[in-house]
This record gives sequence, C-alpha cells and structure tokens, in this order.
Amino acid sequence: MRLLTRSSRNVRAIRSLTLGLVLLSAAACGKKDKEVTAEAPSEAQSTAKAGFDLAAIPMAKDSLPAFPFVEWPEYVDAGARQVEAQAALDALQVIAGAQLLMVEGRLERRSFSIPSGKSTLELRRYYRDRITALGGVQVNTLQPVNDAAVVVESARTLFPADADPAKQLGLQRYDEGQYQYEVYVVRTPATTAWFVVQTSTYSVVVTTIAAAAK
Repeated sequence: MRLLTRSSRNVRAIRSLTLGLVLLSAAACGKKDKEVTAEAPSEAQSTAKAGFDLAAIPMAKDSLPAFPFVEWPEYVDAGARQVEAQAALDALQVIAGAQLLMVEGRLERRSFSIPSGKSTLELRRYYRDRITALGGVQVNTLQPVNDAAVVVESARTLFPADADPAKQLGLQRYDEGQYQYEVYVVRTPATTAWFVVQTSTYSVVVTTIAAAAK
C-alpha cells in the first residue's frame, strides 16, 4: 500500500510539473505573439507614416499650355488684375494631404477682387474646373478657415507653436467668411505644376508654381 501511495504521489507530481511547464510555455508564446503584433505596424499606420505621395497623382494626358496655365476670368477687368509676385525660382509651403510640403519652381501669384454680380462659389468653380481639365487633382485634406491665420486644430499641429501659419503658407489675410484654401497638382512627363487657390467673400488669390518633372 505504501509503494502504491508513493507511486500515486509521484505520478501526481509529474503531472503537476508537466502542466506547469505547458502553462509557462503557452504564456511565453503568448508574450512573444504580443511583442510581434506590437512591432508590426498596421496598414493605417504605414499609410500615415508614408504621408503624401506625389507619384500617386495620375499623369495628365496632354501637355500644359503656357505658364501660368490658367487664364484670367474674362469678366475680370484688365485694370483689376494684379500680379503680386513673379520669380523664375521660388519656394512655398503647401498643405498636401495632411502634411506640410515645400515646393519650388517658377512662381506667379495673381489676385483680383470678385466682380459685381459674381460669387465666391462661381470663382472657386472657375479655377477648379479649369485645373481639373488640365489633369489636376486637389491634394489638401486640411485647410485654414476664415482669417488665414486661424487654422483648425488638426492643421495647427503641422506648425511650430510660435509660428504664424499664414506666413508659413504665404496666405492672404481676410476679415470676411467663406474662405477656402485649395491645393491642386498637375503632373505631366515634363512638368509638375502646383496651384494654390484662395477664395474669400470679396477676392481671389491664385499662386502657381511649376518645375521640371523629376
């Protein structure tokens, strides 16, 4: 009876030891799996890290017309047309996707007051339609609102705390509502053209930057 009892105890001890080893092994595997999962970025995280991809913009089928590519609206009087800046080579920060991007190339900035009888919406569509007809794609997913210095929180995080977003983006300041900031890109085999279209209740500012395609 004693031998049987000792044998039974030994069997139970061996079973307990075996079970303990199995549980420890399972716990170790679970920890390893968690570590692998934590280290492997999700598709969304990879996309966010990758940010804006210029190469993903479809190539336009036709070549671009003469710089700056889009004509003045014919109903804007010649005396009201202002060319604020021209440079053979300049640089400007733009919002592309949800990030800041510095672009450089030949630059021209035009502005004019919205003529009587026309609306902000009409002028916004004028430029949108003509730029998209060239093969342009709107690329900004964030934008300033109202006064150009006032930026929605998600866009403000793109700038240093002490920076003036308006100056960073080269924006005009407006006291009136209906402000819209739109960034378009046209890619051709020869040229990459950027258009920054700012429309407010009373005026329009269009900045065009073009450089040889890389």
